[in-house]
Amino acid sequence: MEDWAEIESQASSARMSDLRTALIFEHRQRLIDHIPDLRRYARSLTFNPDDADELLQDCLERALSRLHLLREDSNMRSWAFTVMHNIYCNWIKSMKGRPAHVRLDETLFAAGVEAHQDASAELTIAVGMLRQLSDRQREIITLIAIKGISYREAAQRLDVPIGTVMSRLSRARERLRALVVGAAARVV
Repeated sequence: MEDWAEIESQASSARMSDLRTALIFEHRQRLIDHIPDLRRYARSLTFNPDDADELLQDCLERALSRLHLLREDSNMRSWAFTVMHNIYCNWIKSMKGRPAHVRLDETLFAAGVEAHQDASAELTIAVGMLRQLSDRQREIITLIAIKGISYREAAQRLDVPIGTVMSRLSRARERLRALVVGAAARVV
């Protein structure tokens, strides 16, 4: 009898392990489906393709190493964006106190905009204005105005009340309006 119970226990354990493996494989496939969105989000946070790729790599590495923690009904997209957001926040904290990093190729790109590249010039101006916002304001503008997510989802991702999201968005929009008005006054 004891041998039969032990065999049954091992078989049950093997089935649970197989189910868990299948679930992790399914989570991995769902994570892969969200890579383009994660890449866009990383670029909107960092404004630098190299830093964005590094942020995406760190996010995927952390997410893949923790897939076993997810439940079957977890929202993979929201979870992956939260992982990236947290990694980005840690990056920002670690960068405080360090001197600003200015890349030579960015300086040359900004100076090399020609007259027939109006769209590129406008994009450069818009990115420059976004860079002038605080990290929190830029993040909320990116999530809501660029990514198009709801206030509720933004509140969940940032782990703040929905009123805080609306307040930050309002202040960010006002700051952008002031920057646009200031830029237009300098042109005229």
